[in-house]
Formats: sequence, structure tokens, C-alpha cells
Amino acid sequence: MAFNTNVKALTKEAKSIFKEGKDVLNSMDELNEWNSVNKIIANVDKVNNIILKVISAVEVAGENIKSDYEDIKSGEKLDAASQVLDDLIKLPWYLELVDGPALKIVISMAISLLNQTDGKKFDKDQAVKILKGELFPIISNVINK
Repeated sequence: MAFNTNVKALTKEAKSIFKEGKDVLNSMDELNEWNSVNKIIANVDKVNNIILKVISAVEVAGENIKSDYEDIKSGEKLDAASQVLDDLIKLPWYLELVDGPALKIVISMAISLLNQTDGKKFDKDQAVKILKGELFPIISNVINK
């Protein structure tokens, strides 16, 4: 996937903001970490949290670099979030061929849910709260309405 300068800058800045993702994913990489319903639910929550934090890191990154880069578009933020997640998740080579589009779909769905939260569009303030762990349950709240 060819990235423009904005996407590269967003990806780099987002990775500097959100660093704990790799450690969390490594804590779920063994089969015995998925061998019960409770462990599966806990791990799905961890993955959900990582996705939200990556989206949030990209949102904050966009605000941080916007003075240096012109007109950062939502599609570029989507590409950057997808790249950050793709770099975190190591898959067999044959799945790497299709994980980019799949990640973009998951990220787009999460952003749609975030935009439904509190009746306003997802923004840097919400992103900062998610990164601090203050706003994590919002996706569950939207889904359960």
C-alpha cells in the first residue's frame, strides 16, 4: 500500500503516542490464553481497547502535526490507523495479503460508533480520554442502546 506524506507522519506520531499495544497483544498470543469463555471475553475487550486507542492516537496525532502538514483527510487517518494496527498484529503471510482491508472495515465501524457517542463527532477531547482510560465503555454503551 502506497502512503503519502500525511499518512507516514500520522503513523509515526500515532506510534509514538500509543506504545503499549504490542505488549497487550503478546499477552494473548498463546492458545491457552483463549481456552475459556472468560479468557475469550477478556481478550476481546483487550483487542477492542487496542483498536480504540489506536484510533484515538491517530486523532491526537492529526492534531499534533496539522500545522506541519496540509489538509489531513479522514481517509489518511484511516490508512494510518490501519497501518499502526497492521504493524502490531503479526499474521501468517497469506493473511497479510487481506488484513489491510479487513482492518479498515473494523476501524471504520469503530469510528462510526464513536461518532454516535454523546451525540457529537469523535474529536481530540474524546481521543485523549480514551488514551487515558477514562472513556473506554462508550462502544458498549452505543451497541447496547
